[in-house]
Amino acid sequence: MWMTRTFSLLTLMVVVLLTPVAASATGPSLTAPVPGVTAGKIIWFVAEGFTPGERIVFWITAPNQAVLSGDSEVVDNKGQADIGFRVPLNAMSGTWAITTYGTRSATPVVASFTVISLPGQGDDPLAAVAPEVGTPGTTFSFAATGFDPRERASYWFTAPDGSIFAAFNRVVISNDVGRVDISWASPTDAPHGTWVLTIQGINSGVARGIPFRIE
Repeated sequence: MWMTRTFSLLTLMVVVLLTPVAASATGPSLTAPVPGVTAGKIIWFVAEGFTPGERIVFWITAPNQAVLSGDSEVVDNKGQADIGFRVPLNAMSGTWAITTYGTRSATPVVASFTVISLPGQGDDPLAAVAPEVGTPGTTFSFAATGFDPRERASYWFTAPDGSIFAAFNRVVISNDVGRVDISWASPTDAPHGTWVLTIQGINSGVARGIPFRIE
């Protein structure tokens, strides 16, 4: 009798231990139901595990480390939100990344996705910099084409550590053939490494990432 009860108890314990349980979220997460997208299309992400009601901001990083500013969303009372990003028509093929950051939870979350460029798009050298390498304090000259004629554009500099060093909103206008020219005197104490200047047209949505080095 005693052994029968003991065996029954052990059997029950084994059943309990082997029964699968739902995994609980340990923090914010970001997933893409469909992890691939064609240039010009919208890709959707599901953000979960954030503080209910908080605002989350996001930005996109291209394969050449150019950073495209995103928008923001407010998560619901379950800490969830759907995030959509329209990939530029001229986007290059490769692995891209989206980073989200909760203003209350203060936790960055990164997810990767694959972009397939359109034929004849994404690989054309429509941007240049001179010099390509310089010391701190060097003045760099940038040129990028493919924007609408007389279009306003924003631009920002991404430092080697991935942070936005300086951003300028709608301050440049392309010429009559859609070319943007920018001159920038780098700080004398600028960090060494690969920098990226990103230029984005306000109306066309055209974006150009121009990497350069400070050594």
